[in-house]
Amino acid sequence: AIGRFHYKSLADKVPEEHRPIGTVWEVDVFKGRIIFRTEFKLFAWDGENMKVISSEQGYHVGKIVNGKYYLRIWGRGLCELMDDDTFEVVPNGEQFADIRIYSILPYDDERILIGTRMDGLFIYDGKTFEPFKTEADKFIKGNLYLPGAALKDGKFVLNTFSDGAYVINKDGKLIQKYNISNGLQDGSIDYVYVDSRGVLWMMLFNGISNVNLNSTFTILDNNMGLPTKVVFGVKRFNNILYLSTNNGLYYLDEESGIIKPIIGTHGQGGNFIEHKGRLYVGTGGMGLIEIT
Repeated sequence: AIGRFHYKSLADKVPEEHRPIGTVWEVDVFKGRIIFRTEFKLFAWDGENMKVISSEQGYHVGKIVNGKYYLRIWGRGLCELMDDDTFEVVPNGEQFADIRIYSILPYDDERILIGTRMDGLFIYDGKTFEPFKTEADKFIKGNLYLPGAALKDGKFVLNTFSDGAYVINKDGKLIQKYNISNGLQDGSIDYVYVDSRGVLWMMLFNGISNVNLNSTFTILDNNMGLPTKVVFGVKRFNNILYLSTNNGLYYLDEESGIIKPIIGTHGQGGNFIEHKGRLYVGTGGMGLIEIT
């Protein structure tokens, strides 16, 4: 072996009546077969034979979660691929017959997280779909795109086609966001993938970006609204991060992830001092300032 990729076409393995294959939207490995999904057909390759599983109703979005292959079928709802290569609607899955699903992720070993374009998120336990309200709802509604990602620490990445990606935990709390306001080069994320090193890759409409999820550091710079590279003091007070610069004082708005100026401050600031529950900073143009 010389370590080079060798590509071999499987087109001749497809029965003639099912050619041409058309656009392949997803590729998965399930129970020893590679499954290629097109709009109306699944092509299942076991290494020797190609089986075609057709549907008069279009296939939408599929995902293998907790050992099951789920697939939304237009007009039917959320379905599961059975051992005889037929699809059965999961209990109460018919409610998604006309509702677009874009994320199907493992919530835990028994439940799955369902993300829809317009109707929010749901947690499915095999019987019922429970609405799952999160702090990211107002950002992802109308924007959610496939496929999202489940992280090893129990968090979830939800990507959108116009406003970046959002990280939430199992309680629905917004942990982080990645968009053009804090360094992402394009807000349209067409796909996300977490590699073996814990690096989140985001395939954009214009380029590729990545974030090392294992890093304990966050860079605060002009991508987050800081207008200078010179910071003289940093202090977290009452759960707010304050910064003193050579042109006034700033604070980090945790909800938006943007560094904003404290209106009315100017001139060079120094170190912050906390005394008796109050925060002070000396400046070159305004004297001693108390931040309340």
